[in-house]
Amino acid sequence: MDDLTKGLESAIAERLKEGSTAAEIAALLEPVVKSNLQAKYGRAFLWLIAGLDGAVVVIVLLLGLNLLKLEAKVVMTLIGATVVQTGSICYLIAAYLFPKT
Repeated sequence: MDDLTKGLESAIAERLKEGSTAAEIAALLEPVVKSNLQAKYGRAFLWLIAGLDGAVVVIVLLLGLNLLKLEAKVVMTLIGATVVQTGSICYLIAAYLFPKT
């Protein structure tokens, strides 16, 4: 077990001896659970954004090397949609994963 887990177990055991309620113990655990979720989903969103942007860069590179043929409207739509998706994902991260307290 790591030090964080041992510290939490001892803090919970101490609170139980003091007669703390379940709500008080849950409040003690909330920052730890929140930080774990932020790390998990923050990393997932980072890979999602990197994948979207990377795919568009590869397509533009293939177009520049004349290895892929697409109409200009299709390319602009692809780039525009990626910008909107990336902006939406960044908004979700900022607003819901790391809310202002």
